[in-house]
Amino acid sequence: MNEDNLTNKEVIKAIKDNYPPENYTILRKALDIAIKTLTPPTQEEVCEALSEYYCSARVIFIENEFMVDDIEEYHEDITKYNNAHNTYAIVVALPPKLGKMIFAFYEGLEATK
Repeated sequence: MNEDNLTNKEVIKAIKDNYPPENYTILRKALDIAIKTLTPPTQEEVCEALSEYYCSARVIFIENEFMVDDIEEYHEDITKYNNAHNTYAIVVALPPKLGKMIFAFYEGLEATK
């Protein structure tokens, strides 16, 4: 293992394998934050965050894409068009927090291949 090129998964394992005892409260909190930061969001977490942003529209993940389904109240940034799955695509610029979340999700998918 080359320490200069550790994957997030390897870093998380190293932290967990060397987790300090209970009396190191601040260090443990800092390591918990590091683990959370290095852990990519799940498909469900991304769908939930996008759903909240898009007026509670149902967001689904199909064929490696996040799609908005059953939109009742259209968000101004949604470009509406039907695709093969009879859903609507999100074709927009997202707030940085959502963009980072989606990027981290796909980065996590790549890491597991």
